[in-house]
Amino acid sequence: MTVGSGTTGAPHPFTDEARALGIDVDDPGVRVWMEAHLPDWRQQASGQRPLYWILGIGFVVGLAVVVFVQIWPEAKRRQLKRSIDAYDAALRERAPAGSDQMSGDDRAPTAR
Repeated sequence: MTVGSGTTGAPHPFTDEARALGIDVDDPGVRVWMEAHLPDWRQQASGQRPLYWILGIGFVVGLAVVVFVQIWPEAKRRQLKRSIDAYDAALRERAPAGSDQMSGDDRAPTAR
């Protein structure tokens, strides 16, 4: 007599492993629950759900990179430029009309 899926009364090859995990394979309630949820588990293990998770995580990481590499530095650059421009405007307002200070048009261009 050979042991296989066609024989009756032969233990399933994973029975010992299930028992080691604390699953009572002889309980009819456990069997019904496993039979009801087994298709979902198989789909989660081999279906497209892991692929969607990987794509979602990649999107979030890419978004974070864009924020920290492009958007945040540009916002800080603009903030600093506004501060410097406000400082220069305040200096121009305080300077008398015929003073020796440079006017805004005579300055060297600033690097961007």
